Amino acid sequence: MDYRLTDPHLDPPGLVYPFYSEQSIRLPESYWCYPPPPEAPTINALPVDTQGYVTFGSLNNFCKVNPRTFQTWIELLKAVPNSRLLVHAGSGSHRDQASTALTQHGIQPDRLEFIDFLPMDKYLETYHRIDIALDPFPYGGGTTTCDALWMGVPVVTLAGRRAVGRGGLSILSNVGLTDLVAQDLEQYVQIAADLANDLQRLSDLRMGMRERMRASPLMDAPRFARNVEAAYREMWRRWCTK
Repeated sequence: MDYRLTDPHLDPPGLVYPFYSEQSIRLPESYWCYPPPPEAPTINALPVDTQGYVTFGSLNNFCKVNPRTFQTWIELLKAVPNSRLLVHAGSGSHRDQASTALTQHGIQPDRLEFIDFLPMDKYLETYHRIDIALDPFPYGGGTTTCDALWMGVPVVTLAGRRAVGRGGLSILSNVGLTDLVAQDLEQYVQIAADLANDLQRLSDLRMGMRERMRASPLMDAPRFARNVEAAYREMWRRWCTK
């Protein structure tokens, strides 16, 4: 494999990356092009308005949730009293381990809820219960992050050192929400807690998120295709000069 496609957020220009054997070809805006799922329901009002508490959620594969990630989410639950955490995790001992970790930190286990694998329409409906999405790290979400945004749910992410940990940064940069990108764990908790305490902003973000997505490079398929075509042309020029 000679080349890999990336973007300026996943791999900022000017930095030396010893992680890849391929040459990096940066698309000018986004590595992602997101088509809205036809099964997606309409966006609902803030769940906190009816549930009476803020719900954080992560519908990424639970294999991305390592002990450091989960500990950070525990700190967030401490910082936002009465909040809940909803995570996507199949059945298994990891559920018991997560519940035990909460109890060890003095958090009632009923503040954590698991959901199993769901059909696409039911998976998207789950965002009707989530106020704020949490991106796992160091391997963050991609399509799952876009799904959350399309359902009106803002995503808090941690900018990693490598491309696998910078997907959230790239996606949020393309929709103008870089203030939801943390540079360290303390800031990650602070951003999410501040957002949980600003219900007006949460509501505004939720109701305006689809228009924000539609206006971004993430959903401009012809623009994305032109950028990929230009990248292929650049690869061919490099090949021809060998």
